[in-house]
Amino acid sequence: MRWEWFIANRLVRSEGSKDSVTGPVITVSITAIALGMVLMIIAVATGIGLQERIKDKIIGFSGHIQVQPYDSNISYEDQPINTRLAIYPDISDFEGFTHVQRTGNKAGILTSEEDFEGIALKGVGPEYNWTFFEEALEEGFIPSYRDGFESDSVLISRSTANRLRIDTADEVVVYFIRESPKPPLTRYLYVTGIYNTGLEEFDKLYVLCDLDLIRGLNDWEEDEAGKLEVFIDDFDQIGDQTNTLREALPFQLNAVSVLQENPQLFKWLELFDVNIFLIIGIMLVVATINMIGALLILILERTRMIGIIKSIGGSDRKIRRIFLYQSGYLILRGLFWGNLIGIGLCLAQQYWGFVQLDPSTYYVSEAPVLLDPWLILALNLGTLFICLAAMMFPSFLIMRIRPAKALRFD
Repeated sequence: MRWEWFIANRLVRSEGSKDSVTGPVITVSITAIALGMVLMIIAVATGIGLQERIKDKIIGFSGHIQVQPYDSNISYEDQPINTRLAIYPDISDFEGFTHVQRTGNKAGILTSEEDFEGIALKGVGPEYNWTFFEEALEEGFIPSYRDGFESDSVLISRSTANRLRIDTADEVVVYFIRESPKPPLTRYLYVTGIYNTGLEEFDKLYVLCDLDLIRGLNDWEEDEAGKLEVFIDDFDQIGDQTNTLREALPFQLNAVSVLQENPQLFKWLELFDVNIFLIIGIMLVVATINMIGALLILILERTRMIGIIKSIGGSDRKIRRIFLYQSGYLILRGLFWGNLIGIGLCLAQQYWGFVQLDPSTYYVSEAPVLLDPWLILALNLGTLFICLAAMMFPSFLIMRIRPAKALRFD
């Protein structure tokens, strides 16, 4: 064993002795590092968790990429596209793509015995992936659709059901406005289920129905739909995958990513990254300042020891190692308790959800948590490296200590 390790180990063991004046300072330093790590873990886990949860909800409504005609008309009335394409019904030949499904939107007025409001009927086919809405389902059941058999079953949101006082098994009337002098079209629909995703902007708008209903209202052919929603296996590649899909489509069709469809929401999500980096930066500064102060006090208390070691031939470099080893041990203790408490609180939130949020502001009812082992490891290594690097400079104070003066130091 190196003698620097041996002396550092003895110093660590003597921290709690009654003669040591550094005990309270060391306790404060360890506590600062632990609290900093707790806050960093919570900030990263909840910030990324919230980003991923909202991102998944947006994708659940529209898919990663939408195939639609080139059309500058911004409305909820889709123009038909022919689905006889190379990407439908099987898109597995294209690397990185997992699923494709047909949809079609049409604006209407939903009425009940109590009130009415404007909605967008979203027609879906039998291949539609209901996983997202199955998780958001509060009452009733998911309707089942088949090509060629128009169904009158619909799925409405909780916000729409509450405003219009609609319940499952109720019959509702939807009116579709046509150009004058044609009278409005009327459809009687049956509510099979009520969902609640927390995305109020989407929930209050969309009512899910059979794609054949939209075809019948718009006089579309059997092989026509309003859009194709495409899913990919890696969101980070969405830009490249959108370009790949666009190149595989006929000239009259365009591929639009969910980032392009909802730019404001994703810009808002990017602000969470700024908050996360700000919290990490502040915590690192606080932890570093505390450890620098603790190191200076450790050196001050052991001035006579430094003088003795120098007088018997110990070099400044090796003496600095003693205090850096001791400081590293203190940092690791703080990181240990910080990880234990921080990960523990995140797991408690993940399983019990005791921190509630306002869904109208954050689109979720409780703070979501995503614990990424690699990010947590990066936080630990980064904190350890930055604190140790910052303590290199105050450790040079040892070079200014002269053995003759140090031995008389009291």
